[in-house]
Amino acid sequence: RGVGEKPAAARWTNGIVPYVFKAGDFDAGKIAIIVGAMRRLEQSVAINNKLCVQFRPATAADKQFITIKDGAGCTSSVGMNWRGVKELTLGQGCVHEGTIMHEMLHCLGFWHEQSRPDRDNYVTVLYANVQKGLEHAFNKYTTTVDTMAFPYDYDSLLHYGTNYFSANGKPTLVPKDPSAKIGQRNVLSATDILEVQRYYQCTGPNVG
Repeated sequence: RGVGEKPAAARWTNGIVPYVFKAGDFDAGKIAIIVGAMRRLEQSVAINNKLCVQFRPATAADKQFITIKDGAGCTSSVGMNWRGVKELTLGQGCVHEGTIMHEMLHCLGFWHEQSRPDRDNYVTVLYANVQKGLEHAFNKYTTTVDTMAFPYDYDSLLHYGTNYFSANGKPTLVPKDPSAKIGQRNVLSATDILEVQRYYQCTGPNVG
């Protein structure tokens, strides 16, 4: 699971995320994969078939929306009140369901799991192996985020893998639990799901 942006304004109103595709950036096949990832994320966090968050095409009435575009890397602005243009970029190699859902969790207001203020209790960042100039990718946030009292989640879709941004092929991020696996990009973890439900104030079993 990721860690939520603290200001309530980071949440999209009523959990609805309007989006537009940048014209000409994706063919019909890629658009189908991206929209399919939206549907899977929505259903993953739905409670009793009631949607908790929803991605839908923007209309002229939507003042806040996200632009989905091609570009360098796989990135997204974080939350509704992101400072600047709200974009979700899916470059070469990014149009895969798990990667898209990862970026959509950022869009919904969540930072990486290893950005949590207590992360040093669970992982070690090996800065000597990190590409120069990319150290900021391992920033730890304190006052601006809310863990919502959830435990650290090695299995989060928003957790980096062991060799992210490595300069030399050696690990950059090592779990302190030797049995832990990090960096999966297949499904939202059980805690990812609960956190989205709590952050967006959805109601249902085990959600408060």
